[in-house]
Amino acid sequence: MNIFLAMLLKVGFLLLAVLAQATEQTKCRNFRLGENVIGVGTNNHLYVRRSTSKTFSWILVPQSCCVTQIHVMKNGMILGVGSDRHIWKRRTLFSRWIRVPNSCCVKDVTTFQSTCGGPKYIVGVGMNGKLYSKRTLAGRWSGPYAHSGTVKAVAGVRGTIYGVGTNSHIYRRNGLRGRWAHIRGSCCVKDIFVRPVNGHPVFAVGTNNRLYTTSLQHKSTVRWTYQGSHTCCIKSVAFQRKSTKLKIIGVGTNKQLYVKPKLSSAWGHVSSSGSVTHITSLNNGYLVGIGTNRHLYYRTTFDSPWRHVRSSCCVKSVTQLKSGLIIGIGMGNRLWVRQSLFSKWAFMVPKSGSVIGITAGPNDSIIGIGTNYRLYKRNCLTSRWTGPLANGGKVIDIKYGSDGYLYGIGMNKRIYKKTTKSLTSQWRVLPRYNCCVRSISVC
Repeated sequence: MNIFLAMLLKVGFLLLAVLAQATEQTKCRNFRLGENVIGVGTNNHLYVRRSTSKTFSWILVPQSCCVTQIHVMKNGMILGVGSDRHIWKRRTLFSRWIRVPNSCCVKDVTTFQSTCGGPKYIVGVGMNGKLYSKRTLAGRWSGPYAHSGTVKAVAGVRGTIYGVGTNSHIYRRNGLRGRWAHIRGSCCVKDIFVRPVNGHPVFAVGTNNRLYTTSLQHKSTVRWTYQGSHTCCIKSVAFQRKSTKLKIIGVGTNKQLYVKPKLSSAWGHVSSSGSVTHITSLNNGYLVGIGTNRHLYYRTTFDSPWRHVRSSCCVKSVTQLKSGLIIGIGMGNRLWVRQSLFSKWAFMVPKSGSVIGITAGPNDSIIGIGTNYRLYKRNCLTSRWTGPLANGGKVIDIKYGSDGYLYGIGMNKRIYKKTTKSLTSQWRVLPRYNCCVRSISVC
């Protein structure tokens, strides 16, 4: 009896702590790619990473094949040189390639402005290794310019053009009508991207397909800084300031993470992101995953490394209430509670079985997936399950989005969305690229 009273007191104190915490509606953070490093992989697809730091991963950009070189314009538009030697453009990182007319035939492309307020040019490296230019993307090439050969890659900033020679050294010239001057110590690179800020910081792809950085302005000799083996393997690089919001993060059937910026976008793979079976987003933006060992893991951003959470075994699904409490489903299909991500599982919620998946709903409610794969609801943590709900279908995972709609994964591993904010409304499959995932986090 004393043990029972002690348990009741423990539950009472935890519930008081819940009531004392903030009551703002939980919102899933819009994950951002931030200031991006974009690379062309050795497979001619685009990859993106938040920085050269090893704490971030390369993410495969869907529908990005096939280009050999890239350049990012000031407005964020991405230019790529296709395998057909034409220029292709995409307005955003996750949009589609569009072929640019009158753009054949070049090895690389960049933009250049001679002086502040002066004319702007599109500069290309022709098949003969010499420079050509046009005033607009759809215009026709003029050139070649005198004393402009022979280079295989080019990068322009205001007043200066940098080129990569056929000997893999870097050269520079004062505008389109200058002459190439060799920069000592600049070997050996395949491609460069020069940021148009003080010091002309450079991202370069070495002959080992990895990233290096340096500064070129007013430097007669280059000293390269190696960015690490985690930057492998690309053959062209560019820098993009424009950020991209992500709408959905999913766990594929291979237990790796995938991302999409909007519901109709194709999936982009996050490298080195496995192995997890379930994910959810916390109020602070952390992404929490359940490993194959049933322990909790977290990453501060969607593309940073997984970190193990101590004393977190053993759960099948997890969510966070708006109060901050972490709710998990144990091996017995009952609910367990921990006050925060880094505390211990405190107690099992009485009469909380049997469910295999959960998500935090509006107004302190919890939506669960029964062992029959149908939807159930409890109005608060201490109430009882009611259901199955009408039009619940059969799902293996569910998440509420910040738009107030419930998203679910069907038995066919496809993503569905409720047609209205009512739980009893019909499911509707996402229009495109809705397969194949086992768990999702919706922003």
